Amino acid sequence: MNNPSKPRLLIVDDEEPIRRLCERSLAGSDYLVDTARNAAEALQLFRLKAFDIILTDLSMPGSMNGEGLLEEIKRRSPTTDVIIMTGYPTLDTAIPTLKQGAYYYLIKPFDQAVLKSVIARCAEKRQLSSELNREKRLREDLVSAYAQLKELEQLKEAFLARVNHEFRIPLVPALLAVDLLSQSIQDPEGRGLCRMLGERLNQLRDLVESLMLFSQLKKPDLPVTPTPVHMKNMLTDLIKRYRSEWEERELSVELDIEPGTEEYRGDARLTETIFKQLFLNAIYFNHRQGRIMIRARKKDDVIEMVFEDTGIGIPQNQLSKVFDSFYQVADYLTREVGGIGLGLALVKRILETQGGSITVKSQEGMGSQFIVHFPVTVAPKVFKEAVLQ
Repeated sequence: MNNPSKPRLLIVDDEEPIRRLCERSLAGSDYLVDTARNAAEALQLFRLKAFDIILTDLSMPGSMNGEGLLEEIKRRSPTTDVIIMTGYPTLDTAIPTLKQGAYYYLIKPFDQAVLKSVIARCAEKRQLSSELNREKRLREDLVSAYAQLKELEQLKEAFLARVNHEFRIPLVPALLAVDLLSQSIQDPEGRGLCRMLGERLNQLRDLVESLMLFSQLKKPDLPVTPTPVHMKNMLTDLIKRYRSEWEERELSVELDIEPGTEEYRGDARLTETIFKQLFLNAIYFNHRQGRIMIRARKKDDVIEMVFEDTGIGIPQNQLSKVFDSFYQVADYLTREVGGIGLGLALVKRILETQGGSITVKSQEGMGSQFIVHFPVTVAPKVFKEAVLQ
């Protein structure tokens, strides 16, 4: 085929004037046209070339007529369209040929307009069919890829579960042993080493718990259990718990919770994770002797909380990715302070499960503001996977 974009036609008729009429009618059109005098010549050409459309006379001399040619063509190439021409139309010939797969039954004599119209409709049908088949193949490829993705997701879940199990087993006795050891050591240097070891083990435990929580938040169903959450008390406890972290960096922490925002109904465990991640983020990415400001106020049925720091900030080209692209953000956020960059990804997913949202305002070198919006009351329901994309 010289030009694959042009349909190739074969005109089969024992009458030369008919062949010339058809060939002349289609001259200059977007078709490549060949002719044959009978079924034998047509089949010989069909072995040499791939034809898209065959226009054949029904009654032809020789051992094979148009109906036989139709049957043979469909056997060899089911996708080739065959148009039957006849000057003696009858139901006895029309019905069998159409049942065998003929595209059209064209009655002689016909003019050029009719021929062009029939051929054009056939070519258009072929193009649509080709596009539908291509779309079907793409859809099948997509289904296959999705199945592979689900399989990989299941493998990842199994791996994370194994990691959690294998890490927790040695961590529990290790933490207990360090605690008992620190109580028995009198040497200040030794006690300092024990304290540092305990802190590192706690960091490892937090990492394992973050991995597991991130995995759980992507499961198809995540139950959210709303209970009264005293936000001010929770934040105060976190500030005390991580006092050594922010005092070591000579940071100051300000907590400003307006009346009416101290308590709301939400999932306490998930809410504490949000506060912890944003607070630690403000600590680790702050400048020495910097400030951390945590503010809360109520706007209609929403509680707005702002975690603000005077730290290193986020480049403008990273702001659009900071919550959406877990792996891309991880490199930027962790190259100076370590970790795997799960914090903000966790915060976003947790807020989505509770009907909340988070935005960020930042300027590189000038600090960041993470603005969190909580609904006053979280409904006791299960959020589907579609929410967690």
